[in-house]
Amino acid sequence: MTFSEKELLDGVAIIVCPECDGDGQLEYEVGEADFGAPRGGELIAKLMTCELCEGAGEIEVEIDEDEMQIIVQLENTGSIH
Repeated sequence: MTFSEKELLDGVAIIVCPECDGDGQLEYEVGEADFGAPRGGELIAKLMTCELCEGAGEIEVEIDEDEMQIIVQLENTGSIH
């Protein structure tokens, strides 16, 4: 999990959305009605706003104090950026 450079404060980190990989959009399967078809319709792929990040491409996650210290140490050594 990589953290963006934006924020790592007060036990909250902003990370790239793991669902849409930061795009803000994701392909979902959506039911499309077809009343003439025997089963009443079909599923189609539709590009829509990511439900997890609501289109922002990033989400906030809470981090406890121990995790915060590890992240700061890794940033100081250049292991993560």
